[in-house]
Amino acid sequence: MRTGIDYLGSAWIASARKAVAGEMATIQIIYQAGKYGIDDCGCLLIAWRGVSNMEVPQFDRPEESGYTTVETDSAAKLKLSYIKYKRPYHNAVKVEVIDGYLCEGEKIILTFGDKRQGSPGIRMQSFTEREFELLPLLDACGTERFIRIPTTITMQILPARANTFQVWCPGMVIDKQDFSIALRSLDVFGNITPVEPARVALRVWSRDGLCTMPKTVTFTENDGVVRIGGCRVHKPGVYYFIAENLRTGQIAVSSPCICKHDPKLKLFWGDMHGQTRETLGCGRLDDYLKFARDYAMIDVASWQGNDLEITDSDWLSVREQTALFHKEGKFLVFLGYEWSGTTNAGGDHNVYFYGDSKTFYPSSNWISRGEAKVEYNAFPLSELFDRMRGRSDIMVVPHIGGRRANLDFYNGTFLHNIEIHSLHGIFEWFALEAMRRRLRVGFLAASDDHTGRPGLGYPCTSEEKFSGYLTVRSGLTGIYAEDLTKRSIWNALTSRHCYASTLDRIYLETHLESHGMGDEFPTCPGVKTLQIEAAGSDVLDALYIYDWDTCIKRINLQPKRMDAIRIRISGVTQKNRNKTARWQGTISVKQGEICSVERCGYQFGLQQAKRIAETGDFSFRAITNGDIKGYILEMHMTNETEIQVDTNFGSLCCSIAELKRQGSVEEFLGGENLRIELDFANEKVESIEKRLDKAILSYAQCMDVSEGEHAYWVKLLQEDGNLAWASPIYMDVLAEAEK
Repeated sequence: MRTGIDYLGSAWIASARKAVAGEMATIQIIYQAGKYGIDDCGCLLIAWRGVSNMEVPQFDRPEESGYTTVETDSAAKLKLSYIKYKRPYHNAVKVEVIDGYLCEGEKIILTFGDKRQGSPGIRMQSFTEREFELLPLLDACGTERFIRIPTTITMQILPARANTFQVWCPGMVIDKQDFSIALRSLDVFGNITPVEPARVALRVWSRDGLCTMPKTVTFTENDGVVRIGGCRVHKPGVYYFIAENLRTGQIAVSSPCICKHDPKLKLFWGDMHGQTRETLGCGRLDDYLKFARDYAMIDVASWQGNDLEITDSDWLSVREQTALFHKEGKFLVFLGYEWSGTTNAGGDHNVYFYGDSKTFYPSSNWISRGEAKVEYNAFPLSELFDRMRGRSDIMVVPHIGGRRANLDFYNGTFLHNIEIHSLHGIFEWFALEAMRRRLRVGFLAASDDHTGRPGLGYPCTSEEKFSGYLTVRSGLTGIYAEDLTKRSIWNALTSRHCYASTLDRIYLETHLESHGMGDEFPTCPGVKTLQIEAAGSDVLDALYIYDWDTCIKRINLQPKRMDAIRIRISGVTQKNRNKTARWQGTISVKQGEICSVERCGYQFGLQQAKRIAETGDFSFRAITNGDIKGYILEMHMTNETEIQVDTNFGSLCCSIAELKRQGSVEEFLGGENLRIELDFANEKVESIEKRLDKAILSYAQCMDVSEGEHAYWVKLLQEDGNLAWASPIYMDVLAEAEK
């Protein structure tokens, strides 16, 4: 079949080739028919990637955003519709010829965000991309089989203007040794963006000592990041770096920086899960790794494209880029891919190679068929393990994304950790399932980023159609290793010397007797002390201690106020796809009054709480994917006051008297830990310094340990809803005679 431009035609963009993330734009695409033309019932398709959250086009409201039109210089009549096309181009506008036909040379003009009748345009995706692709496809004969038109339509998506800035610092430093910190500027969507020149004042806060560092720096016009060297702390402790933009008055506070003297293990941060345009994601692989190194400033990274899409040429490129960016002692990149078999055959598992590998072992070539060697297929997951038998240079991590990992296929030789947090959500239920099964695994967090922002992933979602599904900020893995070398990091991960944190880089360290996270050891019955050291980026709210899947103790870490109520909602609807819980509800009171409502734990602006004028109640909408959303209610209330929370999943009703007796009240609403929790709000802490003082924890829990197997781990919750989970410490408690 002849598939050149002469026969299929050509398409090009006639509007501006640059747009700003999240802002309104107009995109005009012109298609000129080739020799085939387009017959009656034939179609032109303009498709774009599913991860993009560009506004879904609409065709019948000319004054509203997203209005999209089509014109032609032929006599044919055309019809527009929005459809879901095939992976990875899940979004598409279909231009269908419903009467007549197009001849060679005749044109179709498709205008996204047509402003001629009052529309403000179409909202662009919220993340930047060097080459945002609009894919033209043709079905000239009305067969519903589309052929790609051999022309490329791309745009550049630029960051929006600076909205906020952050202070970055290393997770751990050595006393009396120089290190660097950095400032980075972000737009409202979390994209790195240039900032207007400004002087920035720097200071450090610590209970423990002082820091030698520059007092001011200039945030100049640049790519959005300024590194500041010559910093040094002189005494072990917890340090926070505070920066104030002297032009805008904005203040940024770093995550905790832990200073130790000659530690045996140092803390490094990794995000070892994400993908690019080679598979389901967006953006180039070199841009992806450069972002991880230079903007997210993480220590360890990897690429994890879905195996069913990876061609042999893709794999060669991934190997080359992995080798190019990997630098011992500076920035580590592990070669890998995502084994993406069906759930019944094992489900999603990330595969990592210690070194290079000329081959990989996909679950199938469902999309890459003809472009990858079928003899390397490994399906089900047990066959992958069979192919790996006897090797110590491969590590496998189950994770939850769209499809979920199936722990029925657990293999302790290769599976040392499980991933419980990513941009897809928080999957604490997965950790609890592993604990119920008595699997000896550690806990990891990552981004599973699809937008080119590993290590610094932000929500990319919409309350519209399919056009976006990454609903929370990404996570990171804290790794305790001797140094930043491939061997040391590999040993740390396979020994479970790691923990999961949300993007805040919460510091967490646990010890039981002389053993740390991931260790397993025999001992005798008796009283054991679990030591917990932690530092957050916000006030620490609660500490949970688990033995396997049982929470044996919850410790509220802050005093409560009696004039404000906190309502929290969380959970997912199910374990599999379409797990997101989309909440709609109302908050009402009897014999009391809600004075105001403040949101907490929200990460993008589509979710809100509004007062209902007629009743004084509040309505709310929220999205949870295992994460925690909340509301602080300033109230006039007495013991007789009743608070009623009604949602589309269920309700909770509680009196203030009951709340005082119990401390907190919660209602489980099905799904996977869907719940409403109600308690008194924490006391207000206004100053930055006081909040940081409440972000540091040193805690010891004594436990009378009985015979049997135990797995002790902790979860740490910040006031803003961010979390960290320590990998379990495994203890085999033997009778004295056995020991």
